[in-house]
Amino acid sequence: MLSVREFIDDSVEFTSLPDVYIRLNAVLEDPGSTATNMADVIQYDPALSARVLRVVNSAFFGLPSRIETIRSAVTMLGTLKIHDIALATSVIEAFKGIPEELIDMQTFWRDSIHCGVTSRLLANKCNIIDSEKLFVAGLLNDIGHLVMYQKIPEQCAYLLAKVKSENLVLFKEERSLLGFDYAELGANLLQHWNLPESLQVITQYHVEPWLAETFSLETAVVHMARIINSFEITDDNVDEVFDRVAPSAFHLTGLSKALVREVRDESEQILADAVGLFIPGCSGKSDL
Repeated sequence: MLSVREFIDDSVEFTSLPDVYIRLNAVLEDPGSTATNMADVIQYDPALSARVLRVVNSAFFGLPSRIETIRSAVTMLGTLKIHDIALATSVIEAFKGIPEELIDMQTFWRDSIHCGVTSRLLANKCNIIDSEKLFVAGLLNDIGHLVMYQKIPEQCAYLLAKVKSENLVLFKEERSLLGFDYAELGANLLQHWNLPESLQVITQYHVEPWLAETFSLETAVVHMARIINSFEITDDNVDEVFDRVAPSAFHLTGLSKALVREVRDESEQILADAVGLFIPGCSGKSDL
């Protein structure tokens, strides 16, 4: 049985981010770099430039005037937000080649974007300053499963069927069969990509947020977003759904069940626009 680190190393041909993002990340980590340096990296890649400008000029940010250039975008939003936008679009691009017979990628990204949108809204309610980082964290929460679907599709199909038929917890069954779960695998993938520690921690511990020793509030937010997005919430089952959220998540965020439900409803209203923004041509509707 492969360890999670060996699993990532063995999957390296599937798990590379675009070169332009790697260069962009290097600029961000260089203390001597400037906003102009970041803009230069992005604008020399027409596809990434187009994706960033599309997001920046959307209702997702609600800027008062249209941004025409990457340099203006970096100046207006700052290097960290532009980095997060570039990362989100780059991750989606990196996994474009997965065969549809393994997984419906539109459904996968719809659900991931939904988690990102809900995480961002919850982060705003918790007064987390960099709510865009929480969008990215929510988007990446399930990234480990993409590696699993590529490398061990038969075992994944078996696990999904077993979990559904026996009403089991997926990450616990993955640990039992594989020795690790999708969250740990995802965190190791983000480490392999040299992404920020905060994203690694949130990805690994969102399934058990009480174990996060750092970035605990952010981890609780993504945990909460994933849980409440996984079920249709009605007046009859609302308590049952919220019982699946770790009590520590409510304690850390200070949010009430009523407010969280309002956020879930708001995320549903803007989901289609968000999905269409990050995946052009996809409506974001649940019938994908």
